[in-house]
Amino acid sequence: MNLALRFSKEQRCCFQQVVEIVLSYRPNSKFSEKPQIFSSLTANRILRVNWEESKIKFIEEFKVVLLNGANRVLGIFNASSGGISGKEVDLK
Repeated sequence: MNLALRFSKEQRCCFQQVVEIVLSYRPNSKFSEKPQIFSSLTANRILRVNWEESKIKFIEEFKVVLLNGANRVLGIFNASSGGISGKEVDLK
């Protein structure tokens, strides 16, 4: 069954008014000045600078490191935080 047929004409019209959210990136420095990840050691060093040292031993956090094609760090996003025994992350 077609999903669109489950909703009334008014409801479908209302759904069309929902806006798309767009994520944008505006660099604040040249790509050549961004840190570059060569190994797990350099990744560790970059992440530790961006982690609160006082929380690292008792709060689970899931961070996403955004890289360009040359493995330069474009940004770090804190995807999830909280808990002491683990953090669930939905990959969707």
